[in-house]
Amino acid sequence: MTSRPPHPALAGAVHRYVGYVERSCTPVIRREVPQDQVTVILGFGAPLTIGGQDLPAQGRGSFVAPLNDAYAITEFTGVSHGIQIDLSPQAARAWFGVPMRELDALVVDLEDLLGVSSPRLVEQLHEAPSWDARFVTFVQDARRATPYRASHAKGHLPDSQVPRRPRRDRLARASVWLRADQRP
Repeated sequence: MTSRPPHPALAGAVHRYVGYVERSCTPVIRREVPQDQVTVILGFGAPLTIGGQDLPAQGRGSFVAPLNDAYAITEFTGVSHGIQIDLSPQAARAWFGVPMRELDALVVDLEDLLGVSSPRLVEQLHEAPSWDARFVTFVQDARRATPYRASHAKGHLPDSQVPRRPRRDRLARASVWLRADQRP
């Protein structure tokens, strides 16, 4: 794993970015706990299998894990390769053009939020010669993100098409949002 502090232009918005390559001959299964940040995975290889309380397991390449009160189970065998970017909810809202409270799914495909430009971004990052070059490319893309870009992505979905999961515990969800909104 290779981790870098956020670029100064993104301080406070990006908590960290991490490049990773993991290899395993046996299944690697993890329980990912709820967090007060939005996690973006830009996958360079085989999809990561993700499932959870209300989500049947399925393969995902590049995706966003918005604020949520539910855990997820991730699994891979072989090679898992990509970049993880941890964003504040406000930064995720700015980059994707969608308030995080509208994303009630455990995970959302990156293309549903960034539109047809997301596979090209992932490809550019994968083709970069080093982790540092990948992080620079990400910073350049994040700084270019505008409401115009977001409004032309699939991310501006009608309410009926916003990915959602059943609301089982509204009090727990409210407490997650309160904690996220009260961060310094």
